[in-house]
Amino acid sequence: MAQVAGAAVGGLGVGRAGLAPGGRLPVSAPRLGGAALGVGAVALAQVGRPVGDLVVWFVALAVIAGVGIAVQSALNGRLAAATAPAAATMGNFAVANASLLAFAAATGAFTASWPSEWPGEWYLYVGGVFGLYTVAALVVSVRSVGVLRTNLALVGGQLGGAVVLDAILPGRADPSVTVVLGVVLTVVAVSLAGWRRTPVPRR
Repeated sequence: MAQVAGAAVGGLGVGRAGLAPGGRLPVSAPRLGGAALGVGAVALAQVGRPVGDLVVWFVALAVIAGVGIAVQSALNGRLAAATAPAAATMGNFAVANASLLAFAAATGAFTASWPSEWPGEWYLYVGGVFGLYTVAALVVSVRSVGVLRTNLALVGGQLGGAVVLDAILPGRADPSVTVVLGVVLTVVAVSLAGWRRTPVPRR
């Protein structure tokens, strides 16, 4: 919820600042309402689930990460507009991989923490493929519908994917009514955030 809130606020901020390729977008009532509805949809999906201990700095870190996602999406979209979606996607992964390798080396991941055996389940190794698709999809979507609506649609996809996975994975769980409602409300939030009043022609 904290990350989604940060992404919603960040989406409004980068739109107002004009960082995305679509130019400046005002913090209008529909966009503000769509952002609030998206956060509310995620909160609704969490009803009945254990909350755990509230650690303020963890929550703040998640909010900052959400804002960072919005800024990253905007800059990736601008890079894609100046070059090509494929170039923006590969540039994103080149910088991310270099940073990850440097962090892993600095924290001793290649020495004391290096695993002696790797898991044999094939599906544990496809995360990079899905990550590549996700970044490419975000780059293309930001150019078309903007950062705020793209991030809201991403949340809706995550909630919808959770419903599907709960239904098909071993030890399946019945779909939660609150999660299904969260998916529906997120779709409404995406539509609301993109709503614009059509000017009435003067006679």
